Amino acid sequence: MRIKLVNGNSLGYLKTLEDSSIESVVCDPPYGLSQLKQKEYLKIMGEWARGNFSYMPKKKGFMGQSWDGFVPPPSLWSEVLRILKPGGHALVFAGSRTQDLMGLSLRIAGFEIRDCIQWVYGSGFPKSYNIGKAVDKALGNEREVVGIKERGSVEEAIKKGVGYTADPANQNNKKVFGYGTETITKGSSDWEGWGTALKPAYEPILLVRKPLEGTVVQNTLEYGVGGINIDGCRVGDIVQDTSKNGRSSDVHKSSVYKSGLKDNVDGKITVGRFPSNFILSPRDGEDCPVDLLDKQSGISKSTGGRIGNKDMANFIYGGGKGNSYSKGESGFGDVGGASRFFYCAKASKSERESNQVGKDGKRFNIHPTVKPIKLMSYLVRLITPKGGKVLDPFMGSGTTGLACIEEGFDFLGVELNQDYFEIAKVRINEKASNR
Repeated sequence: MRIKLVNGNSLGYLKTLEDSSIESVVCDPPYGLSQLKQKEYLKIMGEWARGNFSYMPKKKGFMGQSWDGFVPPPSLWSEVLRILKPGGHALVFAGSRTQDLMGLSLRIAGFEIRDCIQWVYGSGFPKSYNIGKAVDKALGNEREVVGIKERGSVEEAIKKGVGYTADPANQNNKKVFGYGTETITKGSSDWEGWGTALKPAYEPILLVRKPLEGTVVQNTLEYGVGGINIDGCRVGDIVQDTSKNGRSSDVHKSSVYKSGLKDNVDGKITVGRFPSNFILSPRDGEDCPVDLLDKQSGISKSTGGRIGNKDMANFIYGGGKGNSYSKGESGFGDVGGASRFFYCAKASKSERESNQVGKDGKRFNIHPTVKPIKLMSYLVRLITPKGGKVLDPFMGSGTTGLACIEEGFDFLGVELNQDYFEIAKVRINEKASNR
């Protein structure tokens, strides 16, 4: 396993790499959350259509940072495409408001959009403008104080670099968003309770692929990439009894899936559930999406047998689970809520930290959008062949690198920000030394 970390501009560094030298890409690029007007979007599209793939508007986005002024342009993704092997996949995080722009940039660069994974979580903080409160202020109306809410220590937030600033010393006196004491008030206007945004609860992850050379089989044999690791990413450890259900190659010749699941020597195989484009991330608290989904779905048990029509073997799903099938055939036979159908990842507080020490002598990770290691491990495993190399051109604090160490893949990470790079280096080196 080889690891290389680069502190510098991704576009410039990627130009130094050889063609078709990377098996996969997993990254969390800038989402480009700046506010643009219609004429600005039209100018961007016009520049890209004329072949000016490097064009980006000069704006500031998340946390007022210039690096998040817009999504990475096609010129960056063109270099990623060049060094990725034919048929190689990339998993690219995007913002819910700007995934269309991210997808367009990837398409113009030459990528095929294959799917969009939804990573769902319950810990998003609503950033909605309180219209009722603003109306009362404009009209001079008094608001009733109904309570005080403690959101945590501002000083601690500044030390950790969380909230509305990435500056641990808060040298620029930026507002720390979501921390401190908040006075809860209530008005009586018709606009009380109205806002401007929903609570964020998911992030899209675009699954894209470099075009194949030849067929899937030809491309896979030539370059070692082209597909996704279905069996290596199945959900759960369900043991399906195949000795009674007749799922053999002879029965399923007319099925869209041809041979279906084949019996092994002892008549039982552990398959798990087919990986989906929906990922749940549990969290502590009442708004945990896993708990909420299970409360709504209720607890159910997969059937162990149904009376049905044997002709359903010729149906599009070949008599597979979920359709009618002959008496005596068994289902998965597992018990639980609907969340058991989806892979779950959970980020812990310790995952953010490194051995980097701040002025107060405490460990901290000031990167604002740290992803869970378990989630990133699942993603790199999904699209990277055994022994492959993973590229992250927007390394941040290095979670993709940690995932590659977990999964045994080579890793190449590039990060422009010096502070983030140092955090990533410490985290990755610490992880590698403990293997």
